[in-house]
Amino acid sequence: MQVYLQTLAGKIIPLSVEPSETIRSAKARVQDVEGFRASQQQWMRDGQKLPDSLSFEDCNIEADSTIDLVLSRQTLRISVRTLTGELLRIEMEDDFSVDCLKAKIEEASPGCFQEWFVSL
Repeated sequence: MQVYLQTLAGKIIPLSVEPSETIRSAKARVQDVEGFRASQQQWMRDGQKLPDSLSFEDCNIEADSTIDLVLSRQTLRISVRTLTGELLRIEMEDDFSVDCLKAKIEEASPGCFQEWFVSL
C-alpha cells in the first residue's frame, strides 16, 4: 500500500509499505532514500507518535494515509582537554563540522592554545 510522509517544510515523500511492516523498518528505508537518520525521525498521526515496534496495521494506518514526519536534532556532549589541562564540556548539534567545534573551543577558552592535536 502507498502512504505519504509530510515534513514540516511541506515536502511529501511517497512510501510503499506492507501493512505488516514495522515503523522501524520503514524509517530505515526512508534513511536510505532521503538521508534522514532513523533515530531522528518522529512519525506522528493525529498528534500521536507512532511507536517503532508496531506495524502499520497495528497503528491503523490505511492506504493513502498521510503521516507527519518530524526530524529531531540530537545534541552531542563533547569533552575537550586543552594543553593546559583545562577540561571543557561543549554541546554540539549532531551535524557539526570540525571548524564549528574549533570555534566553540576557542569561545569557551580564548587563546588557550596555538596548536591543535586531534586524537580519534
